[in-house]
Amino acid sequence: MPLCYKDQTFCEAKCSKTRCLRHQSNINQAQADLLGLGVATANFSKDCPEYVPVVPTESEPMFASGRMTYKEMFDELERGES
Repeated sequence: MPLCYKDQTFCEAKCSKTRCLRHQSNINQAQADLLGLGVATANFSKDCPEYVPVVPTESEPMFASGRMTYKEMFDELERGES
């Protein structure tokens, strides 16, 4: 079985609980590369009782395609364009 960075699986979910030991912010990719270790990730959001989804700001794209931001969506709703 190959070793991975910090010998653990990190969570790839977009979560605002940054103090979690599995949070992506705890990955030091440069250190992993230097050690020649891969980084294991999985999405734990479904089963994690501590999961808190990140709320996008009004300037972040609402859709994966990035075609509309939350602010643009709310502006359209106010104008009755939806």
